[in-house]
Amino acid sequence: MKYSHQLEFNFNVTINTIEDRYLAKTHETPKDTTRTLATFTKILQQESLIQNVSIKAIDKKIEIQVALPDKKKKIFWAFPSILEANSEEVEIIKKIFAQERVLTVDAKPIIKKYHISRPCHWKLKWTPHGNYYNLEPYFNKLNTEYFGDKLKNKIYWFRKKHIICRKRKKHFCLGFFCKGCSQIFINPLLDNDKIPETVVEVIVYHEMIHAHLLETYLPNEKLHGKKFKEIYSKHPYMNSVEKFLQTSEMYKILSEGLHKRVSSKGILKNEI
Repeated sequence: MKYSHQLEFNFNVTINTIEDRYLAKTHETPKDTTRTLATFTKILQQESLIQNVSIKAIDKKIEIQVALPDKKKKIFWAFPSILEANSEEVEIIKKIFAQERVLTVDAKPIIKKYHISRPCHWKLKWTPHGNYYNLEPYFNKLNTEYFGDKLKNKIYWFRKKHIICRKRKKHFCLGFFCKGCSQIFINPLLDNDKIPETVVEVIVYHEMIHAHLLETYLPNEKLHGKKFKEIYSKHPYMNSVEKFLQTSEMYKILSEGLHKRVSSKGILKNEI
């Protein structure tokens, strides 16, 4: 279950870390200097493997487009606070953008701090409409009842490559909140007349909570921590659905659905 975060920011002025919502939430000490988009662009271009850099606002994030020697362009998204990274962080950021080898122990904290990500699903033709279930009515209903209609994320059925959890072959990934495109994706195996409607609703609710938490609480809040459990427990069908998800009946339904999709579409090349 992954998540993203969006910031409201005026890109016509220089960054002021005191007004940066992310830094305010993490209680970081504001820096004395500010850095403009143009200045940050010049700093990134000092990296020998980066030939050109362009930075702009997209979806209330910073989009950084980098041209490498192979003439391929790489796109990254990040929090606006990345413009105020210190000199040591900037050196690592340049290597990340240049696709150089960086020690995980050095890169991971910076990627997490500034929420550096690659756009992933936003260019693909996804749909919320299934054969049995349309996800949008569930999203809209839950958004009104539990989130005051504040969530603006899109929700879709995702594709084959995410159907089974990579880390545990016998576990199905039922949904996730993508940090790259701020969209919610639900496993198409749940689009089945054998799956109770309450299961679909609770899975959608689960992912919506991840979207809500990133907008409301600290980015380092545990994935299924205290805040998550507090909100999740508010759904009247949460306990019954959680119990059903652990049954052999649920696993059988998902396994049969996966087998049918493989049988009808071979190796599912069209869904990857």
